[in-house]
Amino acid sequence: MKFVILLDMFFELLAKRKVSAPYFAQKYDTSVRTVYRYVDRLSMVVPVYVKTGRNGGICIPDTYKLPKFFFSKEDFAATLEALSLAYENSSDEKFLNAQRKLVAQMRTEYGNSAEEFTGFDLPLSDAISAPNKKPLA
Repeated sequence: MKFVILLDMFFELLAKRKVSAPYFAQKYDTSVRTVYRYVDRLSMVVPVYVKTGRNGGICIPDTYKLPKFFFSKEDFAATLEALSLAYENSSDEKFLNAQRKLVAQMRTEYGNSAEEFTGFDLPLSDAISAPNKKPLA
């Protein structure tokens, strides 16, 4: 259970960059003191720190990114396929936008080798291709 909470805290910090301890305490139904214990554990592997004061909170630096190859080839393909299926079923643009952002992030981190890493084309134009190379629209 602790590992799941630590992992969830980590991803929430990556998304928001700053979160309050009371927020985490309420979310995980635990005390603020326990949240700080979790932060202490998390800070052993990730550059997490606590800012005190009015605008304080539990923070992760803006410059911190997931390590390269955090996503395996299979993880990346599965994520793109899931977003593609979600878009096909709902036609909600948020799935298409998420897919474009994920592809853009891969290009930013891996450059031209992104296509080699994933094993399929990564277009950023109108049609984002799923792993099976079928366009969405």
